[in-house]
Formats: sequence, C-alpha cells, structure tokens
Amino acid sequence: SLTDGSTETFWESGDEDRNKTKWISVKLTGVAQARSIAVHVDNGRDIGNKVGSLSFKTGKSMDDMIVVKNLEVENRFAGWIMCFLNEGDSECVKIEVKGPDNTVRLRQVKVIGKGSEVSSPSPPEKAESQKIQQSNCEVETLRVFRLITSQVFGKLLEPDSDVDIPVSENWEGHSGTDLKEHVVGILFSRSKLSHLQKQVCSHIV
Repeated sequence: SLTDGSTETFWESGDEDRNKTKWISVKLTGVAQARSIAVHVDNGRDIGNKVGSLSFKTGKSMDDMIVVKNLEVENRFAGWIMCFLNEGDSECVKIEVKGPDNTVRLRQVKVIGKGSEVSSPSPPEKAESQKIQQSNCEVETLRVFRLITSQVFGKLLEPDSDVDIPVSENWEGHSGTDLKEHVVGILFSRSKLSHLQKQVCSHIV
C-alpha cells in the first residue's frame, strides 16, 4: 500500500510494536541512483495513528547507517515530507517513525532518482557560456536597435500608411522630421551602400 500511488491507502504498524520504535526500510537497487526519498503523512485523517517525528537513516547496509535527517511533525500536518540523500551512500534507507499513539500510519513512500546509465547534466564550458552570453547580448541589442529605428524611420518605411506621426522635439532641439532626414542622409549619401548600411537596412525592413 505504500507504493501503490494512492494516498487513500496506508501502512499501519502492528500492536506488537506498541512500545517499540516503528520503522520501514527501502532497499535501493544498483540500477537506480536515489537522490531523495519522500513519505506522505496525514495526521488530519489518521487521528488515532498520528506521526510525531521522523528519522531518516542511510547506509551501505542495515547494520551501518547514519542519520541524515530528524524532524518533528505537526499535530495536524498533511502532506509530503522529503529527505535528500547523499550520492553513493544510500543503498539502504531506513525511516523510523514515532508518535503519541500506540500505532502510526504512513500513506505513501516515493524514491526519486535517475538511472545509472544517465549522465548528470554538466554546466557548459567557459567558451560556450561566453558564446551564449554574447548571442543573447546581440539579440537584445538588435531588439533595441529595431525599436529605435522604427521610431526614427517608421513613417518613411510605411509610405502607404495613413497614420500621421506627430513631430516632436528630439536631440539638440531638432524636430523628428529633421532627425529622420539627417539619418537618411547618412545612410544613403553614397552611390553604393556599405556593408554596415546594408545590415542596417535589412534589420529595419
């Protein structure tokens, strides 16, 4: 019932464990590399079988274990409690459960990990990281450039547009029309466009 995928079912300790520490164990196979383990507790519904505290232990065997996490559970708590495991040292996991009642209940246990044949993702190399950063910077610069040029050339690039763009004062007191004419003069002053001018025009269009 602990691994059936439903929190409507539960595991309950027996009466013979009334004065003993209750525990469950999980044996992890070599195929999977466990990263964390989670248990579902519902003290709201399990009124006579509440969980008061949990202790997570891991190790190579049941006889050689270390405590990874201890925690107290609230009286009305309902939900998942997770414990992260040490990589390579978690072939066995033991969960010790204590409570104020004679018996305790756990509703689900889940182990989260990955297959041993799957390699862990590694951060990109420095050169690749710089390349990605440069590419992102170029894209953002291009976006700003397009916004600026669309403000300056918007009316000139849309001859069929009926929308009147108001003339506003810009840098050094030049009007918007004067500024447009000035930039157009710079771009088209030569009989042949330079490579930069071609790039500007292609981005504007």
